[in-house]
Amino acid sequence: MENNNTTVKVKSLAEKAILVSINIGTFSVNKKDKKQSQETANNVGGSTDYIRVNKSLLRNKATAAVVSFSQKMRLDFYSKTAAWGNDGNRIIKIANYAKVKSELEDNVRKFLDLVDEASNEYQTIIDNDFYVERKSLGVMFNRADYPSMSSFRESFYAKVNVAPVQDNDFRCNALSNEEIQEINKSIEDNIQSAVKNAEMDVLHRVSDKLNHLVNRLQDFDSKFHTSNVNNVCEIIREVRELNINDNKKISDTLDSIENNICGMNAENIRESASERADAIIKTKASIEKISSVMEDFAF
Repeated sequence: MENNNTTVKVKSLAEKAILVSINIGTFSVNKKDKKQSQETANNVGGSTDYIRVNKSLLRNKATAAVVSFSQKMRLDFYSKTAAWGNDGNRIIKIANYAKVKSELEDNVRKFLDLVDEASNEYQTIIDNDFYVERKSLGVMFNRADYPSMSSFRESFYAKVNVAPVQDNDFRCNALSNEEIQEINKSIEDNIQSAVKNAEMDVLHRVSDKLNHLVNRLQDFDSKFHTSNVNNVCEIIREVRELNINDNKKISDTLDSIENNICGMNAENIRESASERADAIIKTKASIEKISSVMEDFAF
């Protein structure tokens, strides 16, 4: 059955939503050692298709810090945006763009500060002629594995990209009206599919938190914390801003779950069996509600 809740006017969506992506690169500290892989495979009568020997080129703290922060950047980016297609783009409301852009750019600045520290440390490693690396890798050390200072620095990058949502008003004088209509129909179908994907994305986020909550409530041997409830309420606030189509069914579902969950008192749940039982009932009801909505949005 066609879900009318998900149908959008493409031009209207293009006016209220925007696509955002982030490109992040770091120096790869792990590298396959082809020679050792071949020797190991020969020793055990195996194949390098299955046997690979990897080595860590660097174990310095500054480079590790950049890599760790880059992973945090990606998670932050995903949490502030909704899924959109398979090209790396994510979607947000234009109304939230300034706030999200500011937070992303703040992360980029922190990333580049860490790159400065990693570059300074790498220069020290070069100046010491890779003493630690030579000693630690032994016969597996290969100076050719290590880039110049400038190449090392250039391997790190972080950039936020912004693009409009493509509308279905493709024009081309070289094509027939029928061909243009076919292209516009394809564009619109892709947009509708991407919107549904974005809506399923935000629903899954809430569902995951609810399932974690009910598991904690049903685990009578572990202590129940206020954060178990707050995590659900926080994700509800986040995904409200990611309801790019202003889908009323999603909004109503979030309202219902918020009313069920966000009034729970962790202390009362810990001390009262009846309060805990009531919390379990409400959480299960919320899970059933969001599961029902997700079925409507399923492809």
